[in-house]
Formats: sequence, structure tokens, C-alpha cells
Amino acid sequence: MFTFITKLDNSKIGKLKIFQLKRIFVPMIFISLAIIACGIINIIQQSVIIGVIWIIVGLLYIPSVFIFTSISNKNDKTYKHLKYPSLDEEYIFDNSGVNILQTDHKNFNSKSSFKYNEIYKIYKSGNSYYLYINKDRVHIIDFSTITSGNLEDFENLLKNKLGKKYTKLLF
Repeated sequence: MFTFITKLDNSKIGKLKIFQLKRIFVPMIFISLAIIACGIINIIQQSVIIGVIWIIVGLLYIPSVFIFTSISNKNDKTYKHLKYPSLDEEYIFDNSGVNILQTDHKNFNSKSSFKYNEIYKIYKSGNSYYLYINKDRVHIIDFSTITSGNLEDFENLLKNKLGKKYTKLLF
């Protein structure tokens, strides 16, 4: 059995947003480079003006995605529903699945249980695990919050139980 005790607060929400942007950054670079390549091909084969327009669009693609994402995050109500500014969380992983306990020690208590086949995906990145229950529901578990078990055995459990649904990322 492996136990992690952590907190859900604004710092975790910010960390999640950065993680999500990092995940899409590499595909965005390839899209931008493809647009620029179309521009270069247009300059060489057809029209300089259309080629320059393609290159400008390719150069502006990544900054525009970040600008629009930033604007949409200001209006995002995804995390506004959290009534409690900080929740204590306990994640208990065993051979059958994970139990997630959340409490503010006053008004709110929650317990969720998921078998490994119900988990959408777990990413390991930096010093955290990103536990996706589904595409929209994610929990961040910092390595340093482990209170029982060790990380090496925990990763072996994840590899055995999740297979391809457990992924180590380079960032």
C-alpha cells in the first residue's frame, strides 16, 4: 500500500495549468513550423506575398494560442466552484485501485474509489504525478508527500496495473 498526503490549493491549480500548457507546447511548435514551411514553399514556387503571409501566421501562431488561453483562463469557471480555499487530500494506492479522501476538517468530506481500469491516465512529470480520473478530472500528487511505501515500488505498481496508461514525460 502506498499513501500520499497533500493539499489542494491555488498553488496546485497554477501548477496544473502550467503542466497542461507544456503538454501542448511541442505539437504547437510542429504546427507553427509546418505553417512557416508552407510559407517558404510558397515563396520559392508561387507568390512571395502569400509566402510572407504564411510565415507571419506561423510566427504568430504560438503567441496567439498563449494569449487566447490566458484570456479564456481569466473567464474560466472550472476552479471557481471550489468552496474551500484549501483541502487536505490523502491518496491510498493498493493492488485493487486508489482511494481519494478529501477534507477541510470542518464542512467538507469526500471519499472516491477507483479501480485501475477506471483510471484514464497517470503522467509522471517533474516531481509530481498527474492522476487523470477522466479527461477533465485531474489530481496532482507530489513525490515528497509519500508517507507509506517507496516511489520505486509505487512506479512498478503503476506500470503493472496501468500499462500504457502510465506515462513518464520528459518535462
